[in-house]
Amino acid sequence: GLLATLSSQGAEPVVYPTLKDVAVQSAFTAYQHPATDTLGYELLTLDETGEQTVAATGTEPAEEKATGELVLYNAFNKSPQRLIKNTRFESSDGKIFRIQDSVVIPGYTTTGTDKVPGTATAKVFADAVGDAYNIVAGRFTIPAFKGSPQFDTVYGESKSPMRGGFAGTKLIVSDDELTKTIQTIRTELQNKLLERLHRERPAGFILYDNAVRVTFDSLPSVDAGNDTNKKQATIREHAVLEAPLFADADFARYVAQHVIVGYNKEDVRIDNPQSLTFSYVTASSTERLKNANRIDFTLAGTAKIVWTYDTEKLRNDLAGAAKATLPNVLLRYQPAIERATTIMRPFWKQSFPPNPAKIKIVEVLSSGNTDTQ
Repeated sequence: GLLATLSSQGAEPVVYPTLKDVAVQSAFTAYQHPATDTLGYELLTLDETGEQTVAATGTEPAEEKATGELVLYNAFNKSPQRLIKNTRFESSDGKIFRIQDSVVIPGYTTTGTDKVPGTATAKVFADAVGDAYNIVAGRFTIPAFKGSPQFDTVYGESKSPMRGGFAGTKLIVSDDELTKTIQTIRTELQNKLLERLHRERPAGFILYDNAVRVTFDSLPSVDAGNDTNKKQATIREHAVLEAPLFADADFARYVAQHVIVGYNKEDVRIDNPQSLTFSYVTASSTERLKNANRIDFTLAGTAKIVWTYDTEKLRNDLAGAAKATLPNVLLRYQPAIERATTIMRPFWKQSFPPNPAKIKIVEVLSSGNTDTQ
């Protein structure tokens, strides 16, 4: 028994961190490119394409122009830049697209020494029909600005390929069959994307299911040949999933700053972030998040906000120290640690093991104060 006691020697500091249970019912704003003291987020984007073959009822000639969206940038000056309807944009390979409606791009702003271009979004369409305009994402310039400073500082970028350009014979599918097939494909695509999201989401980030947005667009159908002398058409759909991700520590500090009176930017975490309900202030199921510089949302619920500390540093500070010095050591960890006790093995030991690996920190979350904003 004595040998067993000696072989299991070590120490277990039982740490009670400072915490508060806070009621949250607030509106927040997060930015893709956050300035100091604002909340930022990273946008996780996944996409899938699905298809299904159905019977066609006939054929018809068709001509369609490729369409897409551009994010427009104004890094020219601090004044807004207005672009009229049908303003031309040129891709790197010389393809011309026009904006569907007039748009005003805000002027640039500055953050410290950094210039942050003003941005806006615009739907565009190809100058001609055909699949030659189904081009990959890239940068677009404005031919009318060629030779002026605006040519390099007012421009557009597509975040996804241009799609839908077609010229030829199109297969006809009955409206009922087409609607049912598209719905089936979209449901399958959404399920695939949600499965991928939970597999591929990075560690260290908070994700709310209600923040996830899935958008769809239909691709041109494809001739799938004949089946028992009947024409077959392959219906194709494209889905994009977008999910804003919040860094754990940044998100917790930002929420604490808004709901805890007297909070002074200490390191904290939210022990149960999913206890908060996320809702967009203005939700649109068709608008892409990639085209926005910010998202406005509300959080509602009760969150347990826990002050954090460096556990590895605490082990090193305690290694070899006398048990009686524990209160003095904890003073260096204010206000993160409220109190702590120690379990020694064997019980008669009066100092912590000199090897930090023999010190196992046990954290206990006791009931905290409840704050309401």
